[in-house]
Amino acid sequence: MQSPRRALAATTAALVAGLALGACSLPPGSGVPDDVLAEQIGEIPGVTSVTLEYRSDWTRGKRYAGEIVADPALSEPEVRCVVRQVSEILWQGRRTTDSSLVLVHGDQRATLLMGDRSDTFGPRPDRPRPTATVTPCEPGSEPTPEPAPEPEPEPKITGAPRS
Repeated sequence: MQSPRRALAATTAALVAGLALGACSLPPGSGVPDDVLAEQIGEIPGVTSVTLEYRSDWTRGKRYAGEIVADPALSEPEVRCVVRQVSEILWQGRRTTDSSLVLVHGDQRATLLMGDRSDTFGPRPDRPRPTATVTPCEPGSEPTPEPAPEPEPEPKITGAPRS
């Protein structure tokens, strides 16, 4: 007969192994296939190259990783359109918890943040789709972010010092 500790350890090991094997066999999810997403991102006006892969690990979770290079001649409003369309396309892919996807524009690099975009792009697809829907974007039509508020002045200490 096994001791309670050994039985618990064996049960825990079996449970962890089952979860690990089960996670590997889960379907990729609803939405547009990754290779189609990469192809559609590459077709966005101003995008010169794309590397895109889906990763899933214990430290960062499920995410898209890679690099999107935008033509350095694009203006800031044109780059904002690229970012908007990339975000819209990826929203229609696999569900993610994070992103390590970098946008390169000239000498600037920025990580694209992936969060809940349902307010902007509607609900995620609930079944597989052959391609992503891409909304046309006119440079300058994107909302301009609010400027950061001016920092409040630091309080001044007044009065005579205590003795």
